Amino acid sequence: MQGDETVARAPLVFKLGGEYSVLTGGIGMAAAADTFAEARVIGSVTKDLAIVLPDIKEGSGMSISQKFTEDRLNSLYQSFNANKCMDPREGKEGIKRFKSENSDIDERILPFAAIAAWLSGEHKVQVIGTQATIGFGTEEGRIRSGMASSAAVSTAFTVAMVKEYGAARLSDDEMINAARIGDRIIHGSPTAGRMDVGASYHGGVISVSNDVVRQESFRMPSDITIMLVYSGQKGDTGGYVDKVLDAMKDPDRGKPTLLVLDTIGTVSLNMLRAFAQRDVQEVGRAMFETHNALRSLGVVVGVEIATPRLDQAVELARKTGAIGAKLSGSGGGGWAVVVTKQPIILATAFQNQGFEAPKFVSISELGAKHYLREEHRIKSRATA
Repeated sequence: MQGDETVARAPLVFKLGGEYSVLTGGIGMAAAADTFAEARVIGSVTKDLAIVLPDIKEGSGMSISQKFTEDRLNSLYQSFNANKCMDPREGKEGIKRFKSENSDIDERILPFAAIAAWLSGEHKVQVIGTQATIGFGTEEGRIRSGMASSAAVSTAFTVAMVKEYGAARLSDDEMINAARIGDRIIHGSPTAGRMDVGASYHGGVISVSNDVVRQESFRMPSDITIMLVYSGQKGDTGGYVDKVLDAMKDPDRGKPTLLVLDTIGTVSLNMLRAFAQRDVQEVGRAMFETHNALRSLGVVVGVEIATPRLDQAVELARKTGAIGAKLSGSGGGGWAVVVTKQPIILATAFQNQGFEAPKFVSISELGAKHYLREEHRIKSRATA
């Protein structure tokens, strides 16, 4: 719609439990944070789709953009399907071939172009004649590493594109599947985005098992604070998941790997029950148990899922009276999530040990799905 600007915001995500257990059908749990990625789509008279990524290197002011004709999007759709990029068994190599075949597209723009190609080819969403700008606000940019930022930008973009031409076209599952395409390409894994996109799309607390996403009704009590503590290094989501998958199939490491995954899944199930009973103390205990199990998984697999700095953060939180703490996500770096009633005491303790000042977040009940409503179409600043 020329002259109108469609806005969609998608929350970043932190993991509460069940990391890696989802690989074997276990329950994973994640929550949407009140910090967001944003996509803005405006109609134009051109016969192409323009994708713009502003401030690609935080604080640099640099941006990149690329335009796509209908024919180019169609060939991208054909390439994605031909390489079976969503197939759990063949998708990893398929994504590599897909990237190679489409090397003319900037690798930072390719995930969004692939989503647009899928929306157009699979669901007949009219994406031509638009300009889409995707990015983060200032504060969001500072904490996005390790907070499912790839899922958030992919989800915001998907919702904005579909919103521009009517929300009735796709079901929730179809929206999530489309947004996961971006995460799959970014991480090079056909299984990427199970929890992250689900939480970013729905908002609140979600559980995932066998790719089925369920919203939970839990609300954090008002006297509880959630803190994010940065380990100082970026994790490796796709690489670590691949190593766990390889270990599951290894003759020597397969059984012990599956045993640890089963433990993580059992603890996650206990956490889910604690959420249902509004038992925050039990949720906290499950967080500590999950962190310990993830450390054990790293030992079995041969990677440092719980790094020394993440271990230090969780142990400091425990000793300083936190209700619960754990690493968030695949590990190897990134953030620790801390739940506490004493945020100032804990924040001071972390800074005294050389950590950055923790970030305080709340659970966002509004996911990107909220932005499918009509009121989020606004007059473009350029034409108002």
